[in-house]
Amino acid sequence: MHKRITWLVCGNFNGYLDDGGTNSTLTLLRELQKRGASCSVQVFLGLGSVASLTAYVARVRDFAHSGRIIIKKGYVSFYVKNILIEARIVKENIFKLYHTRDEKALRALTLHIKAILRMTRPDIIITSQEDIFSLRAADESGIPCCHIFSSACFKFLDTFNIYKNEFRACLAKTLVVTCSCFLKRDIRNIWNKRAILLPALIDRISCVAKKRNPRYITFVNCHPHKGAVIFWNIARKLPHKRFLVIDNHGFFPLKSPLKNVTVLRRQSDMKKVYRLTKILLFPSLVEESYGMVLVEAMANGIPVIANRIEGIKNTLQKAGFLVDINQRDKDKKDYFYNSLYHMKTYQQYVALITMLDSDSAVYNKASKKALQEAERIMSRQRQALEGFADLIAKR
Repeated sequence: MHKRITWLVCGNFNGYLDDGGTNSTLTLLRELQKRGASCSVQVFLGLGSVASLTAYVARVRDFAHSGRIIIKKGYVSFYVKNILIEARIVKENIFKLYHTRDEKALRALTLHIKAILRMTRPDIIITSQEDIFSLRAADESGIPCCHIFSSACFKFLDTFNIYKNEFRACLAKTLVVTCSCFLKRDIRNIWNKRAILLPALIDRISCVAKKRNPRYITFVNCHPHKGAVIFWNIARKLPHKRFLVIDNHGFFPLKSPLKNVTVLRRQSDMKKVYRLTKILLFPSLVEESYGMVLVEAMANGIPVIANRIEGIKNTLQKAGFLVDINQRDKDKKDYFYNSLYHMKTYQQYVALITMLDSDSAVYNKASKKALQEAERIMSRQRQALEGFADLIAKR
């Protein structure tokens, strides 16, 4: 496959390099690169100052491989997973544009992206999620495009209502890819568009620990929407168990309010986390498209306890433990913060944790099932990847 493939990303400097969807897309690019494609990522930052660019560099330094980061005026480049990332400053406030339509700024941003496309001359463009600006620029440039939906955000973000007509027009001419069956169904219902199913790609090298020393019950991405209120109640109910929290957003102080909880900030090497994890908790209170952390944990033989929600139950199948949640009060303003809504849920978690941690036969059986399911998922991913690579090669 001799194709130049560029992934366009419009956004501010928060995020993009360490969430599940981004990691999956970078892994996809690396796999296409192994098949002969030349892949890169063009990031457009709505920052407007060198100080912010410096902050962006500090933000990505832990994720940049080979340690070489080139910084020029309004520009930075580095490598992640052997993929070249080039980030540029633009004058437009992209974050504001996602929430408020401004035709003049929108046109200026589109022209800026198209200028970069004329310079880099890709054969195929990849766009993702709510990024209508990149999708629109690709459409106007006449370059074949593949749009990836890796989360269910299109059902509640303002962007999809503000730019509803543009999305419908651009997606009609675009190859649409998604990672889960329920997202595929929703895309068909909302845009009358048939999407290709490509499960989120797991990079075994970056997530599977060679030697494990399981000590902690772990919760990754501690956020109110991800079920932080449930986790903290579990930890209080089990004061003699050791818990590990990965707080990606800095919601909680590094000095935990509970003695049995260790809090760490965002981790660039998740193998270190899985090496120490005995049980993984996934108490999310919102729809999840896939839950990459679940598959990564299972690939390490770690039993998973998760909420019974869309996406997650399809990923876990029969390999993990599913817990019922209170859906009746989900529209209440304090649903994500008030533990009274979730008492039955965290009580189920406490019972399952106690069972797994006290019965080695039950734990070993759950660990074996997790490994088997992870292998099945990764096998399905490889098959889907081959089909996707063939489609890209023909475009």
